[in-house]
Amino acid sequence: MVTAGRHAEVRVNKAGCFSQCGHGPMIVVYPENVWYAGVQESDLPEILESHILNGVPVKRLIYDPGVKGANKVK
Repeated sequence: MVTAGRHAEVRVNKAGCFSQCGHGPMIVVYPENVWYAGVQESDLPEILESHILNGVPVKRLIYDPGVKGANKVK
């Protein structure tokens, strides 16, 4: 896929809640391992522009589990 002149790999997964159902819908951006919670369709342009294209995570949407490493891929 090419987005704004950049090549990007996007993978969409359907998954169970992983005990996170109350925080969904969720998005994770790799390789930074930044998780977003409560994402609405209206948030997508901001995530694309700010994080994907400019490398600045959208702080208001970042999921912080309160437990270090709780959202890390093992």
